[in-house]
Amino acid sequence: MIPNDENGTKYSSAVLLSNKVLFGKIIMPTLNKTKIIYEIVSPTDPEGNPLHSNLQGKSGAFEWSVDPADGFVTTIPPYSYSLLTPYLTPARLNVSAIDDMPGLVIRPNWDALLITWSAESNQRWDQTLFHLGTPYEWFDGPIRIIMQAKVMMIPGIDPSSGVVSFSTDREQYVDSVVIPDFTWTGNLNEANKNEFRAETLTRLEEHFFNEIASIKLPDIDTFLLQNLLFPDLNSMVLTDAHVPGDLAVFGNVNPSLTSFVITPESPILNAGTSHKFTTDPVVADLKWERRALPGATGPIGAFSANGDGTYTAPSTDEMAGMEAQQVIVTATGTVNKQAVSSSAVVSIVRSVISVNPLLKVLGPGQSVDLSAGTLDDRPLSWALVAPGQGGNLEPVTGKESTYTAPAASGTAMFILDHIQVTDDQTNVGEAHILIINKTLGGQVEVDLEDALAGKAQLTFNVQYDEGMFPVPNEDLEWVLLAGTGSVDANGLYTEPQQQQPGYAIVTCKHLLTADLSRQTRSEYGYTILPLPLAAYPDLARAYS
Repeated sequence: MIPNDENGTKYSSAVLLSNKVLFGKIIMPTLNKTKIIYEIVSPTDPEGNPLHSNLQGKSGAFEWSVDPADGFVTTIPPYSYSLLTPYLTPARLNVSAIDDMPGLVIRPNWDALLITWSAESNQRWDQTLFHLGTPYEWFDGPIRIIMQAKVMMIPGIDPSSGVVSFSTDREQYVDSVVIPDFTWTGNLNEANKNEFRAETLTRLEEHFFNEIASIKLPDIDTFLLQNLLFPDLNSMVLTDAHVPGDLAVFGNVNPSLTSFVITPESPILNAGTSHKFTTDPVVADLKWERRALPGATGPIGAFSANGDGTYTAPSTDEMAGMEAQQVIVTATGTVNKQAVSSSAVVSIVRSVISVNPLLKVLGPGQSVDLSAGTLDDRPLSWALVAPGQGGNLEPVTGKESTYTAPAASGTAMFILDHIQVTDDQTNVGEAHILIINKTLGGQVEVDLEDALAGKAQLTFNVQYDEGMFPVPNEDLEWVLLAGTGSVDANGLYTEPQQQQPGYAIVTCKHLLTADLSRQTRSEYGYTILPLPLAAYPDLARAYS
């Protein structure tokens, strides 16, 4: 597959971008932002076997017209000083396939992308012919323009950046513009007609070449592919690009290009966490930079001002609901008086470690099996944030553990155990276990009518012989036991301004006093609010 490889001595590496990705994910989305809309077509050979995908013009057109002030001067007798001032109603040549005209097609063609265009237009042509010393004459008639054009878009690559770009090769532009009928051109002689035809065709060819040349294909940054294929060396030098169907870029792995590499090469970080990058070997006075992947948007975090390579990932708030983000970090410096650099790809996720279940409600002495998921096989450790409450985790390493709630004891109604799962890179996954020690005395009603505004009204209801009745807020104590947001004395829960997925646990205490014995007792309730509240606008009320 490698072209002109000189018996295996010219290239030692290659990057291949599939035909489907090249056309469907890179070229077509960019071209469809222009006046011409394209679609992917998948042709077959005569036996029905699939061929490489092409781009076909779907809608839109190119237009051409002649300014009446921009006439033709004939140079052949007898009208060597005559001026022919034409007016052409704007010619419109479609890009879609019509009858036997395939329209505008972009297809792979070994060393390049081939753009072909076949279209025709039937217009009306009016002209005025001026004779020296005689009155002018009017002529008009139909003009049929048949366009058959093709041009190569040649790929090239910048070895220093790894960016593939396409350019139009004027020398490889070929067209055939036909204007079949000139019988209506009045008393122009044959030489004048031929000159007029040649001038018209020249103008048409130039115009439509410029239209095709204006088709700007997107540049393709191959950095990420290089980094994935050669992460340890990070020194793949690409020099040649071809489009036999897929985009094939060839080059060499050159260990001498960079004299250091960033470690780790592909870290995964929690949103908002920091990580200090190092290099192997150590290089002094490095400049650290970060940028988004080509075509990507979103926050990219920041390096510390002291230049020590400490990178802080964008926070959960900055990611604004994004589950993941990737950032390219680059270190540049000087070694042996030569400029050198190395790059790595950082993956930022809302949580590197996911724990299942995130939340579990248990009774005294009950157990639940927990599991933790990661993107790789990194070692994990389990721990209780407040181990003195009587809960137990076993084992404390690995991807699975079992939590056992403490036996019923004491006067506390609720026990909340906070579990953390950590790796060797300071990433943390979390889960909560809510233990209900006693029988609940009522039910919390949740009014979600203002969910879109980030608010939920909580009411504590108690069962009497006549039914469920709400308890006045002045007799209640509301507590946000876990999660984000706040709850006021009237039971109004408000989520944080930056809405995030998760949950909030709110408890309620109703203090009762007996009239004769003056002894007190309490009734309790709780609710778990799924966040963000705006995700549940159709749920008017809920009960816990």
